[in-house]
Parts: sequence; C-alpha cells; structure tokens
Amino acid sequence: LSSYIAASNVCLFVPPPDNLEINNTIATKIYQYAIMGKPIIVSQAKMMKEFVENNGIGYSVRYGDVEDFRNKVKEIYGHPDVADNVKGKAAEIAAKFNWETTSKEFISYYKLMI
Repeated sequence: LSSYIAASNVCLFVPPPDNLEINNTIATKIYQYAIMGKPIIVSQAKMMKEFVENNGIGYSVRYGDVEDFRNKVKEIYGHPDVADNVKGKAAEIAAKFNWETTSKEFISYYKLMI
C-alpha cells in the first residue's frame, strides 16, 4: 500500500458522511497519507473533515459533488505550494499522532483504574 501512496500526488477517501461510524472515526489511511506528506481529499464526514482541514493537509468535498471534487483537485495541482505545505506539516502530524505520544494519555487512564 505504501508504494501506491508514494506514487500518488493526491490521496482521497470520500465515503458518504451519513454513516455514524464514518462520522465518528478517522480512517487509518488518512494518517498514512498524512505521514507520507500527501495532500488529502475527504468527504464531509465530521472527524476526517476536521482532522484534514484543521491540520491544513487537504480539503473536504461534498459527497457526490463532482464539481466540488474537481475544484479541489485543481486547487492542489494549480498551486504546488499546497503540496509543499502539506509535506511540511506531515512531520508535525507524525510527531503528534504516533503511538509513543498518543499512548501516554491512554496509559494514564489505565493507571486511574488500578
């Protein structure tokens, strides 16, 4: 999978946002795309949209809106600095969302239960 991501200029995951699970999770592939420094296009599924847009690593599109999708792809290709900015932010995301960092809070909750 990583070879396909590496060969891509833009990565996407655009599931319909009308599903409870889709709205309340971030697909692993979104983290993989981010860590590999790829601009990401997602649907307007709540958590993925917030993650991508708040971290400045891509765009969300309205599900089924071909024009919106086309415009976002053109934005990425028409402005190479967008892809360069994403690559720069990828290192920050990798540091913030790796197991060594995220597990600290998780472990602290376990300690409270003991």
